[in-house]
Amino acid sequence: MKLTSSSSLKQQLTETVALWGVSFFVLLGLCFYAFFQDIEIFLTDKEAEQQLDMQMLELTPLLVSGKQQAITAELQAYAHDPSIAALAVLGAVGIEQVATNASLIQLPAGLNQLERLNQIAATTPDLHLYTRKLYGYPASLIMVKSSERIGQSLSTATKLTLALMMVLLLISIKALHFVLNRRLLSPVKQLHSAMESSHPAEFVARLPDEFAQALVMYDRLQQQHNVMKTQFLNMMDALPGCFWWSDNGSGYSGISDKADALLHSDATTLAKSRLWSWIHSPAQQRINLQRLQLAIEKREVTIDFAYQARLDNTMQWFGETVIICYSSEGLVESVYGIINNISGRKQRQKEQSEKIELDLRMKATATLVGGIAHEFNNILAGMTGNLFLIRQKPQHEMTPQRIKRIEQLIDHAASMIEQMLAFALQSNLAPGPIEMHEFIRQFYARVLPTLDEQITLDLKLDSADGNPAPLVHADAIKMQEALMQLLHNAIDATSQTTRPHITIRLSRMEGNDASVSRFRDLADRPLLHMCISDNGCGMPEDVRERVFEPFFTTKENGKGTGLGLPMVYGQIRQLGGRIDVESSPGNGTTVHIYLPVQQPEINRSSIEAITHGHRETILIIDDEEIYRESSCEVLSELGYLPLAAASGEEGISIFAQHRETISLVISDIIMPGMSGLQTFRRIRKIRHDVPFLFITAYDQTHPNSPELYESGCEVLDKPFRIATLSLAIERALHPNIQHS
Repeated sequence: MKLTSSSSLKQQLTETVALWGVSFFVLLGLCFYAFFQDIEIFLTDKEAEQQLDMQMLELTPLLVSGKQQAITAELQAYAHDPSIAALAVLGAVGIEQVATNASLIQLPAGLNQLERLNQIAATTPDLHLYTRKLYGYPASLIMVKSSERIGQSLSTATKLTLALMMVLLLISIKALHFVLNRRLLSPVKQLHSAMESSHPAEFVARLPDEFAQALVMYDRLQQQHNVMKTQFLNMMDALPGCFWWSDNGSGYSGISDKADALLHSDATTLAKSRLWSWIHSPAQQRINLQRLQLAIEKREVTIDFAYQARLDNTMQWFGETVIICYSSEGLVESVYGIINNISGRKQRQKEQSEKIELDLRMKATATLVGGIAHEFNNILAGMTGNLFLIRQKPQHEMTPQRIKRIEQLIDHAASMIEQMLAFALQSNLAPGPIEMHEFIRQFYARVLPTLDEQITLDLKLDSADGNPAPLVHADAIKMQEALMQLLHNAIDATSQTTRPHITIRLSRMEGNDASVSRFRDLADRPLLHMCISDNGCGMPEDVRERVFEPFFTTKENGKGTGLGLPMVYGQIRQLGGRIDVESSPGNGTTVHIYLPVQQPEINRSSIEAITHGHRETILIIDDEEIYRESSCEVLSELGYLPLAAASGEEGISIFAQHRETISLVISDIIMPGMSGLQTFRRIRKIRHDVPFLFITAYDQTHPNSPELYESGCEVLDKPFRIATLSLAIERALHPNIQHS
């Protein structure tokens, strides 16, 4: 504990008293100087009155009796006074008698002696003229008096007084030193020694009461400080995180021992280093320091950090809360922070997010299944009707057209199955061009049968006006998920509405439209504007601003995850688009989606050519008899020689017998007993260069098995066009020829 030394205190008190004394004397001197002349004149006037009174008493009898010589002698006697310059009797006709002090005044003889006296008194600073009327005689007594003697006496007295007061001041300072040393400085030294001592209680009896009380209070504060310090250290050890503090906001001033286990850094070493020096990434250090400096410039008090750092060759997540304390002048006084390892929390959030996403998928799948079942029933009904007509009139002129309709229905069913498999298995289809008008029509047709009868779902698409249908480069499954989530939100929002009404709109627009001016990256680009509107409850502004925040929800606990709209937001952003929400309480909600339009491909051929073989032998392995027989007939029609096997074991046996003549093996993947992959491995051991074409209707190993993509292998998903099959066979048999 640092205290002011006694010599310093004595010096300060001496300087204070000396300054006071000097100031007093200077002020006194200035006042005396200002009033010195007034005092001098005042004393001269008093002395002149006394002298005039005395002279009047002596001169009046002489004037009455007419004794001129006596009057002259009396005046001469008075004129010898060193303070009197001239003395005269003024009668009716002028000065009758006058006596002067030659050392003070020279008065020439003549008739203008009165004027001369007035002139001399007016022009000489030390001379003053006084007039007194004589009682009982018609004359006045005039005296010219000098104030020089009085001024000298007054100046001498003043100097003596100042010298005496200076001596008294010095004596006062010395006495003050003595009293301070005895009553203050000595007890302060003892108090200081007691504070430094480990047994301060021994000094209490030797100190004055006031200092003894201060010592007792200090001892109590010291004990409380030790207790608080112990509690603070215990609290720091009990905290799950690592606590640190900084006095300047740039480097650690101290850090808890948790740094060893949490940060894998020595606490003593960190206490002398820069903030975040334990992070081995200079870029992350710079980011954290810049964010702290920005917060200080904005006078923020609390900052939350979340960042990754590599410890033991493993990237881990850390969360950190920093508190900044400012002085009254706005300067940083201290900075405190606590660091926690949040890797486990991040992992749990990821798992929870994946689980919620899976739940959303299952919910969407349940809705889509109903819609797809409806679509499949329509497809089957269409196929049944056309097959009935073909069977009744095989040679009818409409038979080729009816067969084409059946092929179109088959293609439509295959597309729906592909999407359903990708949706259920969470596989990532390659993004490609989507004709959004047709895509929205199909989506509308699928979900409409699944909705409650009270809900009205309208679809409004702008007219093509002869222009090519706009395309969007996107993943159809992701787009379907996004639309399904928005539809579910609209259904929930209208749950309390008497007549729920939901509208899906799709229209073309340009990026320079005023409604998208805030999205600068969409400027001057053709766009598709999709809206999902409802007449539900709507939402206030503070809720609307947070709808895209992860885990934010206004639904009851267990009924909302807070991840639906954030997922939609992320999917739309991945497509290069933008999403916005327009809503107000009681006026429903409209979700606006803006998607950039992809230019349509040129010279896209809608006709697929069918290629034919040259009597090559192809082995067909499939456990389905109907498909196996029809495939053999198709291959024969295409110009190939088919061999059929009902199982993998039979296929291996046939291949072993015809290993030199078989040019291609076509096999199903999922079969009872030996699977297609096992069959493939056994046959490749017999002949390693034989091409394989895998055909499957549903395969969970696809596309994850690397063997399916080895040289000489290809996979086709059922159902497929005959032209597609013929081209796949052509690629397998002639891999070195470029195919269109």
